[in-house]
Amino acid sequence: MQKFYTHLIFLFFLIAVGFLEGGTFTSFTLVDETPTQPLANPTPGDYQPRYVSGFGEDGNFTIFFEDRDNGGKISYVKTENGPLNFATTSTETNITDTHFLVKDWPIEINGTTYAYRAWASVGNNEDHHFYVSNNLTNWTLVSTFKVSNAASFTNARGKVYYGFHDVIELNSTYYAFAESNAGQTMIVRSTEGNDTWEAFASVGGNNSGDGPLLIPSTATNGWTVRGNFFDLGNDRGIGKLYCSPDDDAFYLAVNIAAKASLTPSQRAAAFIDPDNWTWNDDTNGSASNPVFSKTTEHDLREAWVVPRSDPSRRWVLIYDADYGSADGGKALGYANMYPDPCDGVMKKLSAMHWTLIGFPCNTGSNGVDDLLGDALGTYGTDWVMHEQTGNDDYIGGNTQKRQLASTDHVTPTKGYWIIAASDKNMSIDTTLSGLTHTSKQAASTFDINDSAFDDLNLTVLPDSNTSSDKRIMLGNPFQHKMQLSELYFSHAGTGDGYNPMSSSSSSPNADYIRSSVYTYDYNGTSADNYVAVSPDTPGFSDTIELGVGFFVILKSSDSGENNITFPFEK
Repeated sequence: MQKFYTHLIFLFFLIAVGFLEGGTFTSFTLVDETPTQPLANPTPGDYQPRYVSGFGEDGNFTIFFEDRDNGGKISYVKTENGPLNFATTSTETNITDTHFLVKDWPIEINGTTYAYRAWASVGNNEDHHFYVSNNLTNWTLVSTFKVSNAASFTNARGKVYYGFHDVIELNSTYYAFAESNAGQTMIVRSTEGNDTWEAFASVGGNNSGDGPLLIPSTATNGWTVRGNFFDLGNDRGIGKLYCSPDDDAFYLAVNIAAKASLTPSQRAAAFIDPDNWTWNDDTNGSASNPVFSKTTEHDLREAWVVPRSDPSRRWVLIYDADYGSADGGKALGYANMYPDPCDGVMKKLSAMHWTLIGFPCNTGSNGVDDLLGDALGTYGTDWVMHEQTGNDDYIGGNTQKRQLASTDHVTPTKGYWIIAASDKNMSIDTTLSGLTHTSKQAASTFDINDSAFDDLNLTVLPDSNTSSDKRIMLGNPFQHKMQLSELYFSHAGTGDGYNPMSSSSSSPNADYIRSSVYTYDYNGTSADNYVAVSPDTPGFSDTIELGVGFFVILKSSDSGENNITFPFEK
């Protein structure tokens, strides 16, 4: 790895970067992107979707639904670039079952390998169908099956009637939540993920003995749950949306014990333990605090959360709803799901080792002691923070820092040094008032067109120095990791506008900013611990993690304003 210059050694005696650990989960902020009109495609009025499911991730996914305008025929619609780019028409399959659930998991049946498998309910009875396909349109029925109740499942009420909400594979076993004809949400499992299943536990329902996740006390109908399981990101476990029995709200169930960092067997054990499931507000029993509610224009029927290749990024929620006859009746809409401000950040601080950090949110009028003191102890005794000053640009050994007062505020785009007297787990107090998401602007405002993001944060850097380089401490301002190549830079007066970070000598940025940035990875006592993050150089990391601070190096050049943009990735 490239080394940061040796004259960057601090007057501090040891410096270390902490690493991310799983924090507690608080909640989501959901923003309805189609509050008054459904998605334009597929064309509303041409179908009436119910029981949404899907597969795929990021912007490339497929949605299945039961079309009530077509005799209950299952149809699907694809997109390769997010919810605004569905086809205008849906594709009809040969299936007319309900609660249809598809997975793009290859499976071999009688010597033939199929790319997709699916499960469905056969009306309101115990029978279910297991299908396979190689083209999504034409499905082959493998078998009709029933879900048995395990002998050990002594509190089972009824039998599974209404299909699987979702199927997840953990430690080589397939699990699902399924509804019984007595209103109980059962946990079912299969060793092959085919047509052999058994119910072995209950995670909730409409009876106080069913488990921790009960329907709202005001509900007049049983659950119509279609939400899928999804990784909550930043090692916070697994989440699942529940749809209100009365089509008026979505509720979020979480299992923060089922962390991604566990071994497969440990994660599976945590997942299937009903006691680990709560609502997102840390309550159990009857759901009372929805995360998403109907509007005056539309209700809420079913939902599917688009999985992310990077779970720390925001999620897209596809839902079906009744928008009223003027807007085509039942149709698809979508919302963006954001972690609550400052949620998901936890760093391990090693005793007497400096750590370079950034803040992923606007912290308002809260001082650093308010933000971090509950986790770290007494400010000035147990821990302190320092910031870079206007005269502190690492030129010629000028490395004096300013120690923050306990009441000083922080800025999400700046980098800070923090040190603790003993080993500590740093986390932000997310219960404080005044916390908001980092501000952002439309990328198009700056003539930036990048498929990875539509919005960004603009940060003004110091002017360049005509005789020497400047080293500026910055921080990742968002609640997800960023790709360095998605940071854009401009130098006033060049006429080249904003350009991505690139190690190419022909880049318009080449004369003004070093293409690599520098984080700090403590494994010794020298400046060798600075780690280069490079945008397009093989063998180097190109990712700036959540909560990480880093240095950019402004090259000596003609004086002029420098700006950098941070991507709010899709």
